[in-house]
Amino acid sequence: MHIVFGIALIVHALITLAISAGSFAPQQNIPNPNWLRWWPSQLGQSWIFPGIGWRGGLIWLVAGLLLLGAGLGFLGFLIPLAWWIPLAIAGATLGLIALILYFHPYYLLGVLINIGILWVALNAVLRPDSSMAEFFGI
Repeated sequence: MHIVFGIALIVHALITLAISAGSFAPQQNIPNPNWLRWWPSQLGQSWIFPGIGWRGGLIWLVAGLLLLGAGLGFLGFLIPLAWWIPLAIAGATLGLIALILYFHPYYLLGVLINIGILWVALNAVLRPDSSMAEFFGI
């Protein structure tokens, strides 16, 4: 399970980084499908700050880089193992901020994944002898 969680962290980081690329150079927002016309904003548009521009991309970028570092650290590759927890906490928190700024129903899974990352990382700090820490190989 250790390798699966590390790879999931890296995949989530790469998706977050891909979202940042779209936020830095927005062409036009992706229109909602007909069944989602009730949602007030389109995909890629901040519903709180519509003119956030490159600053929103920077939030996504930093969150993605922190999560990537956490995944690499968790697997013990290039980043010291001891760094994965603070990187994961910072990356997931910043990712949640980005998801709140750009919230869209499509991002619900991302919200749940970031909450899960926070839960695992905080549990590793607060309860290092728990069965969950053993399950994830922490």
